[in-house]
Amino acid sequence: DYFFLLRPTLFFPLWTVTLAGKFNSDSAAPIGYIFIFLGALMGASYIINQIVDIEGDRDNNKLFLVAESYVDKRIAVILALCLIIIGIYGFFTLGWQFGLLSLLFILVTGLLYNIKPFAFKDNPFLGPMVTTFGGAAAFFLGALPTLNLHILYKVIPYLAAFGAVAFMTTIPDIEGDKQAGKKTFAVTFGFR
Repeated sequence: DYFFLLRPTLFFPLWTVTLAGKFNSDSAAPIGYIFIFLGALMGASYIINQIVDIEGDRDNNKLFLVAESYVDKRIAVILALCLIIIGIYGFFTLGWQFGLLSLLFILVTGLLYNIKPFAFKDNPFLGPMVTTFGGAAAFFLGALPTLNLHILYKVIPYLAAFGAVAFMTTIPDIEGDKQAGKKTFAVTFGFR
């Protein structure tokens, strides 16, 4: 249960984009370590989301591990904190650019996205922007320390893909999100 609390199947899309960043740069950073540290931060973000969104997950009948108390909420908090420490420390061992981007990643995708008063996930525009940022951050973590116009140009299709995913993932949750008072893109503008 604690392993699947991290939602590891969602790691693969970001890891794929990380590989694209590495492929489009001259980065010599070890991709295996990047995968481990990024996986730790992604897992922490997903745990934070489940801790904060217990009511919405119950209403939408999904992500039941914390919502239905299969995993103790306090242990989930401790696990998220441990993963954040591992991810950020690990990225700083690869270089200050990695460390700073990892701090920004967890700040935006873990805290600003989920925690009130910010709760960007409940905003029709900020929610998709955070998802798109997450894809960009994964791309740049693969490309670092290289950062030039070529890399900025190459990230554009991945931004479009993550933006599309951000909009599409709000559709199945429309009814539960309405009941929880969220204003996601799909709740605000409808299915069409």
